[in-house]
Amino acid sequence: MRGLSDPRAGLVIGWYGVVTLALSPLGGTLIDRFGARRVVLPCLLVEAVGTGSLALVSGTASAFAVITLIAIGSSAIWPGQNTILASLTDRDEQQRVFGMTSPCSTSASGSAG
Repeated sequence: MRGLSDPRAGLVIGWYGVVTLALSPLGGTLIDRFGARRVVLPCLLVEAVGTGSLALVSGTASAFAVITLIAIGSSAIWPGQNTILASLTDRDEQQRVFGMTSPCSTSASGSAG
């Protein structure tokens, strides 16, 4: 997001959190109604389009539009992937598997920079 001041970029990133927080309950409802895979796959596509559109951001308005698109896509990914993970593991292994998701996510974030 070139061309945005630091405070304005912080506001855009904060907006991402607000939109994601507001839409996550809707994502959970859609996952319960239609199934995790049917919700997560389109959300991944929406988030990918939004992430690719970051290269086209030229000002504050386009930054807010793109980050809103990314937030819409990502709002159901975390609950959906946890639902998928739960369905793929046996009950006696779920605690161990979910215990590994946090350290793995932290490691991935740390290695990405």
